[in-house]
Amino acid sequence: MVEPVTTFRVFATCDIGKEAFDLLRKRGYEVEVYSDPGPPPNSLILEKVRSGIDALITTLRDRIDAEVFAAGSQTLKVVAQYAVGFDVDFLCYDGGIEDHEFARRIQEAMDVRFQNGFTSEWHTIRYVSFETALRGADFVSVHVPLVREGEGKNPTYHLFNEKTLRWMKPTAFLVNTARGAVVDEKALVDALREGVIAGAALDVYEQEPLPADSPLRDAKLENRVRLFSHFASAGRVTRLSTNPNKGMAGRCVQGVIDVLEGNYGGNPANMPYVVNKEASF
Repeated sequence: MVEPVTTFRVFATCDIGKEAFDLLRKRGYEVEVYSDPGPPPNSLILEKVRSGIDALITTLRDRIDAEVFAAGSQTLKVVAQYAVGFDVDFLCYDGGIEDHEFARRIQEAMDVRFQNGFTSEWHTIRYVSFETALRGADFVSVHVPLVREGEGKNPTYHLFNEKTLRWMKPTAFLVNTARGAVVDEKALVDALREGVIAGAALDVYEQEPLPADSPLRDAKLENRVRLFSHFASAGRVTRLSTNPNKGMAGRCVQGVIDVLEGNYGGNPANMPYVVNKEASF
């Protein structure tokens, strides 16, 4: 037991964990925590500051402005932000083409940041095997096309399955914004229930829209799974720009133009926005 230093009053706008608060309480601090999962109203923060708290623990969702500091000018000694920035090492895997020139340029940029003191640690980017990437990553972000058996030399259907999910760290998170069938949803649900991985964020599903009775909607998993409705591409530019290098609309109409007008020598294999390259006329 740490001997109490003095009695300080602390108000936290969110629950950052019993262990963290116990460190303060063991020192004799009075700690009050806003229990609602949503952010407290700004009026409540002002009320707590004016009541004479010594410390305020906040998150990025809270508005801590001049009014708050003015309200605590006589008693507030510290505002502690529950947030952090990362300059995460990159493990890259690509079953098709490894763009080492791109990786070299990223590495050069990270080297400059370190050499000029913008980061305290040197970070790297490198290509590794699929298994090495999964075993080493804290966040696994999936960006691959859906390729079924027989459709190409690097199938991605159920690339994440019972075996490969177990390569991941128990503290790791899976993020899929690619195609739903790249992930075996049954295997993922089992992995989440068993604590094989820490959590998942999904924007795509094997069946869309996601059925109401999908095991992914199990209330027991709601703190470990975030489900989105295929809106990773919902930006205005991404959807509507007529520039085919930026927008889906642009790629769509350019593909039509290339086919109908016989561009690229009339060869679909050379048309950048034609997916089914095997098509012939």
